[in-house]
Amino acid sequence: MSAPSEHIQTSANGHAQGGDQPSAWEMRKAHATAGCCRDPVAEHDALWVLLLERAREIIASSWRISQQRQAIHAVAKSLDLKLSTADVADLYDQLDTTLAAYEPDVEPGQEFDTFSQSWLLDEIFLVGLNLLVGQPGAGKSRLLVALAGAFLNSQETFLQRKLISGGNRHVLIVGTDQDRQQWGALLAEQGLAEVTGKKLVDGQEKVTYRLHPRIHLKTSGGGFRLDADGMRWIRNWNQQHPGGLAILDSLSAVLPPGVKEGDESAGRLMRQVEVARQGNACIVTHHTSKGATKDGELGVYSGSGHGSIDRAVSRFIGLGYESHLEHGQEKLHEDSPRRVITSQKRGAANQRLIVENGPFNSWDYISTAAEDRELKRQAQEGDPAERLTGWKKAVYGVLTAAGGEWLTTSQVSDALPPEFASKNNAGKQTQANLRLLADDGTIEEDRQSIGEHRWRARQ
Repeated sequence: MSAPSEHIQTSANGHAQGGDQPSAWEMRKAHATAGCCRDPVAEHDALWVLLLERAREIIASSWRISQQRQAIHAVAKSLDLKLSTADVADLYDQLDTTLAAYEPDVEPGQEFDTFSQSWLLDEIFLVGLNLLVGQPGAGKSRLLVALAGAFLNSQETFLQRKLISGGNRHVLIVGTDQDRQQWGALLAEQGLAEVTGKKLVDGQEKVTYRLHPRIHLKTSGGGFRLDADGMRWIRNWNQQHPGGLAILDSLSAVLPPGVKEGDESAGRLMRQVEVARQGNACIVTHHTSKGATKDGELGVYSGSGHGSIDRAVSRFIGLGYESHLEHGQEKLHEDSPRRVITSQKRGAANQRLIVENGPFNSWDYISTAAEDRELKRQAQEGDPAERLTGWKKAVYGVLTAAGGEWLTTSQVSDALPPEFASKNNAGKQTQANLRLLADDGTIEEDRQSIGEHRWRARQ
C-alpha cells in the first residue's frame, strides 16, 4: 500500500496550479469547517477531527514511522494547528495503539466474547506466544519447518499429538538466523518450496525455488529487525492473516539496536510481540544459556539473557539432546537423532517427550521421557521401589508420592514416615540420601531453582 497523497501540486494560495479550482485538500478543509460560523472553538475541533482522520490514513500506509510522523506534522501545519515534535509523537502513539488493540476494555456488567484456550499442537505449543529454546544444532528450525508443513497440509496429528488444521491459513517465517541457501534446502525437504531450475553462474550452481503459496519468508539477507517498523510489520501481517502461524527464528537475530537480551528491554520486546501476534499462534526461538547446555531436558529460565524473556511468554518449550548417566553424571548424546521436548508454563501440565529426527526431516514420537527413563533404569538396576532400603527407600517414597512435583529438602523431611521423621538426625539423613539418590540417577535435582534445593522422582 502506498502512502496516501492528494497527488495534486498546489500553489501558495491553495489552488491547483494551472487552474482556478481549489485542490481536493482545500475542499476537504472547507467542508470540515462548514457551519462553524467563525466560532474559533468549533473550527479548532473540526480541524482536529480532520487531522485525526488524515493521521489514521497516514498510519495505515506502508511508509516508515519516521516518514509518517513527518507527514502528520505537515498536515497539522496545513491546518494551522501548532504541534511540536513531541505532540506529533504522542498523537502517533495514541492512534497506533488503537490500531494495535484487538481486545477493547470491558465496562462493568458488560458481556464480552473470547475464544477458549486452544492448542496449535496439543499441550506443547499454545495458540499464544511460545518460546522454543535449544542449543545451536539441536534442530529448532528443522522441527518448526516440519510443524509448519504438517499445519499447512492439515495433518490431524504431529508427534502423535492433535494438531490444529491449517486449512487455508498462512505461515510467516522470519528466518533471520539463516540465509536463502539454508532455508531453500530446508523448506524443499518438506515440500514447502519447489526447485524450479538450476544453472551455473561463474562456475557455481544457482538454484531457483518456488515458495509455498501460503508462506511468507524473511531470511538473514533481508536485514529485518524488530524495531518499531518491524514490529508494526509483524502486527499488520497477523491482522491480515487471522488464524495464521508466525515463526521468529531467532530472537537474538531480530533484536533492534539498543535492545540487549541480558536486560529488561528484551522482556519488553517480547511483550510487544505478544500484542503484535494479534491472537495468532507465534513461536519465537531462542538459544540456551551456557549452563543449560549441560542439561538434556531444558526448563524455564534455561534460555540465555534476562529472565523477563521467559516471563513474557505463555508456553516455554525446550528442545534438548537425549542424555544418559555415566559415572553418576548426565552426558548428552549429541550424535544421536533423538531429542527431548520439554513443554512448561501455562495451559497444561509439564510435558516431556522423546522424539527422533529422521531422514528428510521426519519427526517421530518415541515415548514420554518418564517412560523412557523408567525402562532404562529398570533394565540396568531394577525397580527403585524394590531395590532401595532404609532411608533411601523412605526418601524416594516421599518423592514418588508427590506425583512428579518438585519438593524442597525440608518438604521431603517433613513428609517422611513417622519412624524416620522422629529421628534426631532426620534433616541431615534426608539431605545426604537425596544427594545419593541424585548421584545414581534415581531422582533429579532442579538445577534452575533459587534458594533451597528442590528434588523429584525421575520423570
